[in-house]
Amino acid sequence: MRRAILSDIHGNQPALEAVLADIRRHDIEEIVCLGDVIGYGGRPRECVDHARKFHWTVKGNHELGLFDKEEGKRFSARAADSIEWT
Repeated sequence: MRRAILSDIHGNQPALEAVLADIRRHDIEEIVCLGDVIGYGGRPRECVDHARKFHWTVKGNHELGLFDKEEGKRFSARAADSIEWT
C-alpha cells in the first residue's frame, strides 16, 4: 500500500492543497498525519476539514495545547496567540 505521511500543516491551507494535489498524482492510497494541523496559519478550519478525510491523524502538541490549557502555557507567545485565535 502506498502511503503519504504529513505533519506540521499549521493551518497553511494553500501549502496543504498543493501537497494533496501532488499526492493525487502519485496514486497514494492512504494519507496519515503526525499532527499539528492547526497553529500559526490563517486557515485552521479548512486544514482540519482536510485532515478529517485522512486515514488517521495523531494529535500534535498544537492540538493538545488547544484542548489542555496547562499544555498551552508551554508555548511561545506567538504560538499561544495562534492557538487562542484557533
